[in-house]
Amino acid sequence: MRVLDLNTLWIDGGEGGVNTYLLEKARWLADSSVLKGRKIQHVIVVPGSRSERSRIGDSTVHTIESPSLPGNPQHRVIIDYSRVRAILQAERPDVVEVDSSYLLGHMAARALRDRPFALISFYHVHLPRLYTRAGRSWLRTSLARQTEEFSWRYARYCVRPCDCVVVATHDLHDRLLPRSFPPIEIVPLGVNLQLFRPRANGVRPHLPGIDPSRPVVLYVGRLGREKDLQVLFDAHAKIESELGAQLLLAGDGPLRHRAERLAKSRRGVVCTGICPYGERLAELYRAADVLAVPGRNETFSLIVLEAWASGLPVVAANEGGPSELLRGVEGALAQAGDSKDFAAKLRLALERSRKGSPPACHRALTGYSWESTFTRLLEVYESVLHRKHRAAEALKQEPLDHKPTAQLSNLRMEGPRCFD
Repeated sequence: MRVLDLNTLWIDGGEGGVNTYLLEKARWLADSSVLKGRKIQHVIVVPGSRSERSRIGDSTVHTIESPSLPGNPQHRVIIDYSRVRAILQAERPDVVEVDSSYLLGHMAARALRDRPFALISFYHVHLPRLYTRAGRSWLRTSLARQTEEFSWRYARYCVRPCDCVVVATHDLHDRLLPRSFPPIEIVPLGVNLQLFRPRANGVRPHLPGIDPSRPVVLYVGRLGREKDLQVLFDAHAKIESELGAQLLLAGDGPLRHRAERLAKSRRGVVCTGICPYGERLAELYRAADVLAVPGRNETFSLIVLEAWASGLPVVAANEGGPSELLRGVEGALAQAGDSKDFAAKLRLALERSRKGSPPACHRALTGYSWESTFTRLLEVYESVLHRKHRAAEALKQEPLDHKPTAQLSNLRMEGPRCFD
C-alpha cells in the first residue's frame, strides 16, 4: 500500500500538533514489526520556505515552496497545484490523507481522477470554533453567528471530495454528524511513552531561570490569540502572588513578543521560544508541576497526553478536545475564558501535587498510544480502499450505458454541494 500525506498545516521549521502527528506516523511506519506483514510506502507532502526532497526515517518528504499567511509567517499555504499534481501522479498513492482546513482534497481528486484511490481527510482543525466567538455586544454576536455558518459551509466544501473524514474525539464526531459531512470515523491520537516519562527518582531537571524550590506551571503550544493566553497570564498573576508559582512558556507565534515582555516585567515568567519535539521538550514536562491548556479551540490536544505520560496533572478549559480527555477528573476543567476559575483550578492542582496526590496519568499509559492510533488508521484506509476497488470492479463489468448514476458516484463520494 502506498500512503501519501498531503498537509498544509505542517509548520516548516517550527513545532505543532500536525508536525508531531506526521513525525510519529513516519516513525511507526518505519518499524516493520508493527505492520504484521503489510508493505507500506509512505510519502509526505508539506509546505515550506523552499522546494526540496528529504527523508524522515523510511518516509519520503516533498516540501513545496509556499507563501506564508499574512500576519502569520509560521503557517504556509500550498498553492502550487501543478507541483502537487506532478508529485501525486509520480507517486501513484493508494491512499491520500489530507487536512480538512484547505482545498487539498479537491487537488488530489482532480490529479488522480483516472484511478481509484482512497481519499481521507483528517479533521485536525475545527474552523467553525476557531474563528467564531460570541461577543459581548449584539452586533458582535450576530457577526459571529454569520461567520460560523460560513465556516461550516467552507469546512464541508473542503472535504466534499473525500471518502471519509477522521476525527480524534467523540465531541467532534457529534458536531459534524448532523452537518452532512462524508462518513466519519473516530481515531484518537496517541503519545510516545518512550519519550515522555515521569521524573527519575522525583528529581526536577534544572532549567535556566527556573527556581526548583517553587512550583512551575507549564504552557506548551502556539503563542496566538486563539489559545486564550490572556486567561493564563491573568490566572498566573493570582497564583504567583499566593503560591510563588512560576510560569514556563514554550512555543512561538504572533504573541511571542508579548510573552517575552511579560517575562521581563513579571517575576517567575520564563519564555523558552520554540522547543523542538524530542528529549528537550520532554524535559520541560518533567521540570513542571502542572500543565495549563487555557484555549477552547483544541480539537484533541496532544499535550494533555504528553503531560499525563510525564506524570503531570492538567488544567484546561471546559470546551474542545481537552474537555473530553479530562472528563471525570476532579478539578481539571475550568470555565472557558474565566481567569479566576482557571487560577482556582491551577491552585488546586498545585496543592495536590505538593501533597503527593498522583495525577490521572495512567490514562495515557493504558488508553492512548501511537500504535493504537495508526493501527486503527490503517484499518480505516483498508476499509475505504476495499470499497473503492469493489466499486471500480463493478463498473468494469457493466456496459457504460447501463451503469446507474448511483454506482458511478461511488468512485468518488462527493458529498452535498454545500458551498456553491
